[in-house]
Amino acid sequence: MPEQGAFVQRLVHDWKESGEVVRVIRPLPLGFYFQRLSAIRRQTPQISGLPRCDAKPIYWKLRGNSKSFARAALTASRKLGTPQIYYGKFLESGGAAAAALGLRSGKPAFADVGESKSFRSLSGRNLRQVRDITKTLTGAVCVSERLLDELLWLGCQRHRILYLPNKAEKSSFYHINQEKARRAIGYGSRREKIVCFVGHLNNRKGALRLKAALDRLSDDVVGVWLGQGPEIPRGANVLHVGSVPHNEIVLWLNACDVFVLPTLAEGWCNALEEARACGLPIVTSDITDVRAQMEGEPTIFVDPNDVSDIANGITKALEIPKNMQLGSHNLSANNSTRGSQILKWMRDVIKQGPAS
Repeated sequence: MPEQGAFVQRLVHDWKESGEVVRVIRPLPLGFYFQRLSAIRRQTPQISGLPRCDAKPIYWKLRGNSKSFARAALTASRKLGTPQIYYGKFLESGGAAAAALGLRSGKPAFADVGESKSFRSLSGRNLRQVRDITKTLTGAVCVSERLLDELLWLGCQRHRILYLPNKAEKSSFYHINQEKARRAIGYGSRREKIVCFVGHLNNRKGALRLKAALDRLSDDVVGVWLGQGPEIPRGANVLHVGSVPHNEIVLWLNACDVFVLPTLAEGWCNALEEARACGLPIVTSDITDVRAQMEGEPTIFVDPNDVSDIANGITKALEIPKNMQLGSHNLSANNSTRGSQILKWMRDVIKQGPAS
């Protein structure tokens, strides 16, 4: 029960490659269901640059909250029959739906927990609901030590949690000569310093805070924003705004001089992993989750709400030689894919029997 994106597409592909039959339920907001369903069907499940997967989503109407998400998934699941395992993306949406389906069918249910918010911030009914979901699940996969600690706090047994931080795919993200990369994306004649942002163009990720920081720098520092969202940077120092095919992100990263992400909250950020796999100097937020992820890396940490601090961080990063971050520790050392690791772990947990 995924959000749309390359991360889920890769996971489903890995499971298909392992010989599994995968069916995807994707509840949609009501407006999207009626107004844009045909366009969304054309866009998914294939993410450009990833292998073709025939696990086509079943779409269903969603009225805008986690309970509605679960109800929509339950209704759509009747078209699929009963699978051997339910797996939901994010604890309060896909995870809740997987838990409900598993409880109803007597099948194992797992959640992929990657929330940027802290579950410790919940109280009252919301906290009770999350605890109930956690108790119903067979197990959970999490991407950060903070989320591992919170799952234990919610009551999940340690042996039923797989701690598996995201890593950049070494076949997809790697160093390319900057001049070659710029030619490939049509910027061969550009001589400015280019700052790169990858992510949703919204307040949490800091798209417009980065634009405000660039406005304080010299005219020879410009930016590209790879993503979509409500916050659209505009101005003479904006080279590009919008999504690009997944397999071209490596070119855009290597064409740039610095990667900047002034995010307010993260679970474990894929974009940071991909940027450092390409050897880019990184400017990002001085917040607990990001510091834990970038520990031991030559990262410049800034206050994500302070535009001057972001601008100063960019200036410092532009003085750092590119590629200094390259190293095997930035890529997954395990030859098995993330999806195959999760699949093996789920099978092991199921063999242990129900949680006590």
